[in-house]
Amino acid sequence: MTLPEAKAPQFYEKTACKQRPAVQIAPMIFPSHDARCFAVHRYIASKKQEWDAFVTSARNGTFLLCRDYMDYHSDRFTDHSLMIYQGETLMAVLPANLRSDGTLLSHEGLTYGGLVLPRDAKLTQVLACFHVLLRYLDEARIPRLKYKQIPAFYSTLPDDDVSYALFLLGAKLYRRDCAATVALTDRLPLRKGHHSTVVKARKLGVQIIAEDSFQPFWEQVLSPRLEDRYGVKPVHSLEEIALLATRFPGQIKQFSAYCGDEIVAGITIYETPTVAHAQYSAATEKGRKIGAPTYLAQWLIEHYQDKQYFDFGISNEDNGTVLNHGLQEWKEGFGARSFAHNFYEVDTARYAALEKILGQPEVVLVPPLPSHLPTVTATEQFAPLPEAPVVAMQTNAPSKPSLRMRFAHLLHLVTGVTLDEFALQAGSVVMRAACV
Repeated sequence: MTLPEAKAPQFYEKTACKQRPAVQIAPMIFPSHDARCFAVHRYIASKKQEWDAFVTSARNGTFLLCRDYMDYHSDRFTDHSLMIYQGETLMAVLPANLRSDGTLLSHEGLTYGGLVLPRDAKLTQVLACFHVLLRYLDEARIPRLKYKQIPAFYSTLPDDDVSYALFLLGAKLYRRDCAATVALTDRLPLRKGHHSTVVKARKLGVQIIAEDSFQPFWEQVLSPRLEDRYGVKPVHSLEEIALLATRFPGQIKQFSAYCGDEIVAGITIYETPTVAHAQYSAATEKGRKIGAPTYLAQWLIEHYQDKQYFDFGISNEDNGTVLNHGLQEWKEGFGARSFAHNFYEVDTARYAALEKILGQPEVVLVPPLPSHLPTVTATEQFAPLPEAPVVAMQTNAPSKPSLRMRFAHLLHLVTGVTLDEFALQAGSVVMRAACV
């Protein structure tokens, strides 16, 4: 059905010297097909193919942010992932879960999260995505966003427009880890002690095997080591890592070191377009004595010369405030140096801080709803900041309730559900802001 096109109200900008009509703004219609406008949608299962295709082609997307990886532990987290459109074009996705205290995390079950962006995203588009995202959360009464920024080395293109947006928002840095990473295109030399250890392991007959099964490493090396030293289990069970490897056979791989028929060390690799990341690494007591973990790590660094980085991961504890010096020094012996992995908390009501850069939204198209109904989401027009002070003045305000208001009232009378609640559940709450 084609909705009748409502007449847009006329607004005027009042400046120090003259009065002139401002640009008219399209009436609120769901969904928006206007290429100037941004819209936020809750992720739903029917969007899986679109989500995954976007992540795969994004400048900072990795397979961890695809739905087949995220959803393996969907029973542990309340998914509240979001998709941001500019017109009909998907402009960003946010993998996220909602906690019972009203905090949105991106993402609690992943090493990193944050906005996934297309290769050609521009700075003002990224800022607009943050603006409409945070306004959506604020209007949904979600007061805080905890944002695990994707480390820079996972991006195929510069990605600091996100850092700039977080700066403008006054985001609070509450944690910073250091990922020890070898730059494979500009490697530092191997430490002499590591070189000697590699030679010793070779002389003792240590062999590196690309495994078909994760079971030997999980059951004979990793799980016993974590239990003995820390009293914990791997984040992924054997069944979970095997399941994920079947879903991502080209990205999740197991390499193990053997002395004869005995497994003595292993590293589980997560491959992305730019990085080979050591997700799990462990060795038996015998393996450490004969230098197997050092030999295996050096072998893998050589094996992944087609990547930009080999990432050993962090050596931090207690939200980044504690450093395991021995582990860090072992990693640096391969030429690894540190990339920051930042964790931020953002007050969602701070979205207006971006309007100084984007231009202030000047108008609201609909009058307030009655007190027993939710506030109608506003349509925004971002206009360039004028040279003189601007005061937005509304004329010709509609005197009759809009079609959307009448529908909201009827929905509430019949079901007791507000329109915002209905839209949130349906995954189609839309907020729109015109692109600069």
